[in-house]
Amino acid sequence: MSGVIGIFLNFMLFALKLGVGLVIGSVAVMADAFNNLADAASSIVTIVGFRLASKPADRDHPFGHGRIEEVAGLIIAMTMIFVGFEFGRTSIENIITPEPLYFSWIAVGILAFGFIVKLWMFFFNRRLGKKISSNALLAVAADARIDCVISAFTVSAIFIAHFTSIYIDGWAGLAVSLFIFYQGYASARECISAIIGKAADPETVQAIKGIVSMHPDVLGAHDLVVHNYGANKSIATIHVEVDTALPLCVCHKLSEKLCADVLEELGISLTVHFDPIDTDCSRRNAVCAYLAGNYPNAHAHGFRVSKNGISLKIQLPKGFEKSEQSNIEENIKKVLSDANVTIMFEEDWF
Repeated sequence: MSGVIGIFLNFMLFALKLGVGLVIGSVAVMADAFNNLADAASSIVTIVGFRLASKPADRDHPFGHGRIEEVAGLIIAMTMIFVGFEFGRTSIENIITPEPLYFSWIAVGILAFGFIVKLWMFFFNRRLGKKISSNALLAVAADARIDCVISAFTVSAIFIAHFTSIYIDGWAGLAVSLFIFYQGYASARECISAIIGKAADPETVQAIKGIVSMHPDVLGAHDLVVHNYGANKSIATIHVEVDTALPLCVCHKLSEKLCADVLEELGISLTVHFDPIDTDCSRRNAVCAYLAGNYPNAHAHGFRVSKNGISLKIQLPKGFEKSEQSNIEENIKKVLSDANVTIMFEEDWF
């Protein structure tokens, strides 16, 4: 629906603005027209991207084809970068050899109409993109916002040239081209990040941890990883700490309960790995007490006692000072002075 509307409106604006640009001799308006033509091509890419992304999962792609949307968004972003570059080159030529503009109220009216159309397209695609979590539609919305700025700049240049005889058509075009280039770069970076596999947003992470930690049998949780495979298709894994005395059948029911709650509330498919915790272990309790009193944002897990000594992992919050690791390690070894201690530090990226 969004793609079909985009194709129709952008082709219409291309024809109108190209005619205006040729009549009044404005390089900014003509470049804007071809920018709308590029938008129409982007809408075609969006339609194709959504159709491919909606394909069901298969043997080669067990999590579906949702990330094709990101590829479509990347193509749109690269189109914006190309248009920005070409727009800038043409504008510089106009700055070097400026040409007078022919003023027309009809031309101004058509550009104002184009501004209103693009403003509507911006709100429409942004609302829909946020609703279905589509970076492709958000990229289209960002492009529509750029077009609104382009129309404002071009109309300003026409008025200034008419009332002051100062020709800033080229400078207006250059400013807009830089804006187009930057928005294309920002959209490309977002799409590439999603394709690579970016971290989940903090709100989602806290929501999952909140649901998990609400259960009375859960003593702690760590190593949460969330993978997104397109709109409304996310899976997650998490390590949940439970008492070693908890029967296996109870752990199984707990796993089903946690997975069902996360799926119902967040729409995320969760897989739970259980870490058994010996709550009666005085050494482990001593380490946890030390961290709680001195580094409350740090989390100890993987506590193992063997004939060779004690090993454990300490998860530190994102941005934690690395210099503090040696201090933590030294003090924990003092707490566990009667054993050979091996500590592995991890950074909590979430």
